[in-house]
Amino acid sequence: MRKNLLKTLVVGYLLSMSATAFAANPFELVPTSNWTYDAIDTLVQADLYEGYRDMNFSKQQTFTRYELATFVGKALANQNKANAEQKATIDKLAAEFKVELSNLGVYTSATTPAAPATGTAAALIDKVKISGDTRFRYEYTKSNKYSDDVNFRTRFNIDVDMGDGWNFRTRFVNSNNITSFDGKHDSGSSATKVDLSFIKGTVGEVGVAVGRLPLALGKGLLVDTDKNWDGAKIDFDGKIKTQIGYVRAADKKKYFFTDITTNLTNDFDVTASYLKDSDDKTTTAQYKAWTAGFGYNGFKNLAVVGEYGKNDVENAKAWMAGLTFRQADRKKVGSWDVGVTYRKAAPGFDPQYWSTADATYAMDVNAMNDIQGIEYAIDYVPMKGAILHLSYGDMKNYAGNDSNDRQYFISNLSYKF
Repeated sequence: MRKNLLKTLVVGYLLSMSATAFAANPFELVPTSNWTYDAIDTLVQADLYEGYRDMNFSKQQTFTRYELATFVGKALANQNKANAEQKATIDKLAAEFKVELSNLGVYTSATTPAAPATGTAAALIDKVKISGDTRFRYEYTKSNKYSDDVNFRTRFNIDVDMGDGWNFRTRFVNSNNITSFDGKHDSGSSATKVDLSFIKGTVGEVGVAVGRLPLALGKGLLVDTDKNWDGAKIDFDGKIKTQIGYVRAADKKKYFFTDITTNLTNDFDVTASYLKDSDDKTTTAQYKAWTAGFGYNGFKNLAVVGEYGKNDVENAKAWMAGLTFRQADRKKVGSWDVGVTYRKAAPGFDPQYWSTADATYAMDVNAMNDIQGIEYAIDYVPMKGAILHLSYGDMKNYAGNDSNDRQYFISNLSYKF
């Protein structure tokens, strides 16, 4: 019943969006020179956001229209504390973000509630799928300056079948630090964000995805992150699968990428990928890198993977090889797997930690950068939908003479619903 109600609310939200399909792109980044940043900042400085612990506005940070609308919505909730001048500022902001506020369910004199959709909404409810996952994670890093990290994370996915082979997905994530490795967050720190929001479909024989995307290249040695890549990509299916795209990452740089995968046999595949950053505002490039990898699943209960790469910016080379025995399946209670992976990367190979390699928050920039060693991992399914993961990284720096900020232990229990 609750899930059906949530679906109904989501459909209502999507229907309201359809009326403004040709308005400003809500996921478009608004330049920091726009007047709205100064307007919101005056409200922040006036303590109009008192009571919002997750308020994280900065005039130096670039936001999307939806993110700015969220700040405006919070100001509307506290407008009883505002003076006449501040109320005028809030009204002006509400008018600017009228569409986004309406889509968020915030109604003011500048917005008009949409009439409830009946037949159309009922027909669309079955096309909406809601899922998610929750995770409790503990991290230990051998370090002279960092402490243990304990984090609780919940994510909600909304998937909508738009028809004609097109789909829309958005994901909300809330992360709470119980303790933090750097001591900068108290036990109540919390942040909620949209880290995925994109449409995906086909135009003729070409796959198209636009929005805030996940990105994985090759076997993950260079890039395998499931969030926060703003841009577009196209895919070509067939015997040789290819993806090409241009995106903006969390470090605010822009990247061009391409990736090729093909199966030589039913059990053996090979990959090749390329990543290059290109931003006129960036004086020093960090990525001009390529990789080549393979995967083999021809052995019973044993998967083999390997990948080699080089980042020409620093002439930094890296490689990894891994074995996984058996396969943990969330649907099968008692299933499990064990794995061992060796990885080695010179300084400058992956300075932003885009790699698939696991790491603690304290050492993440060194996950595939100035590192070498072996990771041992085990996964176990204690109940349907859940996986308990344990991993230990016996790592040192690339020179092999220092394990500080490299050696780690990770434990997390996750559940998908």
